[in-house]
Amino acid sequence: MQFGYDTEAMTTPIQDPTWQIALAAELRDADGRPLQRERPSSLDSEIAQIQQVLVERDLAAPLVVQGGGVQAVFRSGVGVTRALAELSDRMHPYRWQYGIGFGTFETRPDAGAGLVLDGSCLDRARAALWTARRDRRSAVAVGFGSPEDTTLATILELIDQIRGRWTRRQAETVRAARTAKGKEVAAAFGVSPSVVSESLKAASFKPLLRAEKSLTEAFERFGTEGAYRGDRVQYPDLTSPISSESRRLVARR
Repeated sequence: MQFGYDTEAMTTPIQDPTWQIALAAELRDADGRPLQRERPSSLDSEIAQIQQVLVERDLAAPLVVQGGGVQAVFRSGVGVTRALAELSDRMHPYRWQYGIGFGTFETRPDAGAGLVLDGSCLDRARAALWTARRDRRSAVAVGFGSPEDTTLATILELIDQIRGRWTRRQAETVRAARTAKGKEVAAAFGVSPSVVSESLKAASFKPLLRAEKSLTEAFERFGTEGAYRGDRVQYPDLTSPISSESRRLVARR
């Protein structure tokens, strides 16, 4: 699946608060369990490359690495799906645990001429991640309403199950097939097109693309426009306390 997007810079003035989709994610091992060792050394460089793929049109604030986790704020639904796909494709065989939150997004200046990020979208994303940890789930969504919270999380969990079965070669083939035709992938890997076709079939590539399309369509209902806040931002810590409101939203899950 090749995502289309326009790299033209956005010029919309910053208006706080806006409503945005936030991501809080933590890296897991190949079995979906917490990492027992330090995070992979490639994480920072991969996140930097994903940042370039997403561009400012997708983001309200950049992807930022915190320990073995990542945070970001989005202003397009396709940007959320693109980020999740890139994170999973690039970090295979590692897996992710996701918290997705929808709510207000606010910024305030800090002493270093950057911005401190705040708002219920970030709070809810952390609450969703906290709930995913507690319930040993691969994804939880908070703030989208009912039944959207459950629907979004279920699609993400099913996608995780698909990816969790991949071999290294299947993961490489899927990543290549997102931007190239089967014959081109076969030529790049030095195999026949039928081998590529069988690998993609075993990896459930077409069902994966359909699931990602459904995820994008669901997220697009909540995507908002607004200015990119720039690269000099400070996110709340992934382990910082969550609000009583967000606790109530996840209490019965």
